[in-house]
Amino acid sequence: NTPDEIWWKALDMLRKHCPLCLMSEENMARSMKPVGLTDEECRDLLIWGCFEYLPRGKGNCTSATRINLAQPVVEMLGNAQCTLHDAQCSAGGTRSRASADALPRVPPETLNPSTFDAFKAEYFRILHETTDRTVELLRKAEAHLAEVNPALMLSLAVPSALEKGVDAFSLGYQYNFTAISEVGFATAVDSLLAIKEFVFDRKELSLAELGRILAVDWEGHEELRLRMKNSKLKWGCGNKEADALAKEVIEGFTSHFVGKPNSRGGLFVCYGLNSRGFIEHGRMTPATPEGRKAGEPLSKNMAPSVGAETEGITGSIQSYAAIAPENFPCGSIYDVMIHPSAVAGDKGLRVFRVLVERFFAGGGVAMNINIVSPETLRDAQAHPDKYENLQVRVAGWNIRWNDIPRREQDDYIRRVECVAQG
Repeated sequence: NTPDEIWWKALDMLRKHCPLCLMSEENMARSMKPVGLTDEECRDLLIWGCFEYLPRGKGNCTSATRINLAQPVVEMLGNAQCTLHDAQCSAGGTRSRASADALPRVPPETLNPSTFDAFKAEYFRILHETTDRTVELLRKAEAHLAEVNPALMLSLAVPSALEKGVDAFSLGYQYNFTAISEVGFATAVDSLLAIKEFVFDRKELSLAELGRILAVDWEGHEELRLRMKNSKLKWGCGNKEADALAKEVIEGFTSHFVGKPNSRGGLFVCYGLNSRGFIEHGRMTPATPEGRKAGEPLSKNMAPSVGAETEGITGSIQSYAAIAPENFPCGSIYDVMIHPSAVAGDKGLRVFRVLVERFFAGGGVAMNINIVSPETLRDAQAHPDKYENLQVRVAGWNIRWNDIPRREQDDYIRRVECVAQG
């Protein structure tokens, strides 16, 4: 029910380097129904933070921690590489007792699954084990949140907290949510797809060999890295197989904890956003099978990996439609890069609106939109004095282009180049 005048004004501002976030109230409401909100409460959601939302005056949410969805893949390939090394040492009679004891005490089929389905099952086992441990730790920690970090001023402004005589972040609200954020979602999906394609379907190398290659950060295997990086089997280009796996991964992750009780009389939820977490976690994550090198950023928020959007914005939106908003009570965000030529002129403005409406029709909650050409960004790198006011959208905030580290600038440029080519 947004008036046309507001639609055209907002979209035109986006075209003129005024990055905004567009959100769908209908899909925000959809996402909150699984955690017990009424229709009336869903109609009056309060947007706060970056893109998060809560029932007005009735809820709080702690951004408790993040879980790296790519980490189980890294762990499994590391274990497979260890078994290869151990076997080679055994053949040469050099294996030490210490190295043997260091190996995981799990069946060989778990370390080196013979099928992709078996590999995927082990991925989910590790992910669920990590999630369960995280949930239990958060329950223990948040039980003391009001003691360690009391919200005194906030509690005075919350009628239900005053009535109960408790801290707002204890049992002070009607809805007390604890959020676990995903990080590296697309990295995880693309890594699983790369393993399926190159290890199990094409049989170009074994899991142990791939683990050994990743352990040395692709050194001596650049040709293989580029082939795995440039594979068309990626999430974010409308590929049905990739989209089905993405749906399985995110639902397998969120269904394991969303809606379960926390220690503050509320429920756990999942954020489909991580702000700069994709950079911070990327620094600590070894090389991954989809072609990413050690220390490079993981995929951002709920966006595809850089280079995956080979079918442009339309393919990207089609892939995102596989991700239901119910997976992310309280908030998720989809980062979009659009080349200016795609939305130029009156016709381009109409196309732009159709793209946004299609995103929302597919269940999208929030779009973080940057419209800029790679040529402009490269020129801004070379002549920063000419672009003092150029802004890009990072997460829930804008930042001047000149204030972004060069490595992060290069990531922006690579992604918009990929979208433009698509």
